[in-house]
Amino acid sequence: MKHVKQMCRLFIVLLVVLACSCISVGSVAHAETLAPTDAATDQAAADSNLKSLAAQAAAADIGVRIVNGVKVFHTKDGQDLKMCTRWDGSDGVVCDAEILTVARALAAELHPQMGTEIPGDSNQRTMSPMSIATVNPVCYSMTSSLWATDTVGYGPGKMQSVGCYVTCAAMEAATYSGYLNGALANPRTMNNWLKTAGGFPGNDDSIDFSVVYKFPGSIIGGTEYSEDHPTWDAYWRANTFIAGTVPSHPEYKPSLPIMKMNRPASPAHPVAVPQHMCAWYSSDASHIASHNLIVQPSLTSSNDNSLKCTADSSSNNGYSPVTDSKLMRVGWKK
Repeated sequence: MKHVKQMCRLFIVLLVVLACSCISVGSVAHAETLAPTDAATDQAAADSNLKSLAAQAAAADIGVRIVNGVKVFHTKDGQDLKMCTRWDGSDGVVCDAEILTVARALAAELHPQMGTEIPGDSNQRTMSPMSIATVNPVCYSMTSSLWATDTVGYGPGKMQSVGCYVTCAAMEAATYSGYLNGALANPRTMNNWLKTAGGFPGNDDSIDFSVVYKFPGSIIGGTEYSEDHPTWDAYWRANTFIAGTVPSHPEYKPSLPIMKMNRPASPAHPVAVPQHMCAWYSSDASHIASHNLIVQPSLTSSNDNSLKCTADSSSNNGYSPVTDSKLMRVGWKK
């Protein structure tokens, strides 16, 4: 956290310096990205990454700018995305009902989509593929009558339609004995807690994923993973997070990766769904869908094992893993 706060202050300074070009960048430090090593080395690396992002953004004519007196994030395809203030005071970019830091929004704009295989020269793979499973994951449905009509954040979306991430985060917390209001976390209490913790900074149903690391209790600390290492294979990463064997991070312990799925439009499902979150509780690191077991929160209205299925689209209402750089969101680490 100390390092993150330092980078937030650096962001404020950089914003002033870059004001004339209407482009700024946020902190590139993630709680998950930097191991607790030498502080000076970490700072130098972060400074270098920050300068690199700023230079690339300026060259591509993207980033934060003022349009009609309103601060927006200008994308390379000409869109002006809404912005808000994140829980730590830094700028956030609202993208697909998610709140991104400016640095992560820039990274998503500047870097190509991730590949589906680990690069042949990668030295990050330190374990052979094998089936790893989380013991007895807690299962919740976003369509349960207990909270289906709850407003997610400040709305307008309801739990039954846009509550997949909140529901998966509640599964994660409950699986690792995370309590809220004296009971295991559930979608309703998780949603209410996220509101008090700054999880909906846009005053709507768009979520700032990084807020989860503030979840109460010393044994659970939040993480987020997506573009941090865009060349790494996400299925393999899911396997390592479930197993608690994340390379270079021995302090990480088992967690349920919260993975991004989507569903293209089809005769059976006329409306396409670009983003849907599922909790993955078993994976052998392969791309074989039946070898990757998930809890699909919109499958039924029950809170039981009927929510368990595979990543095969035929078993979970047509959803399939997304293979771009935003594939995985690891909501927690124990």
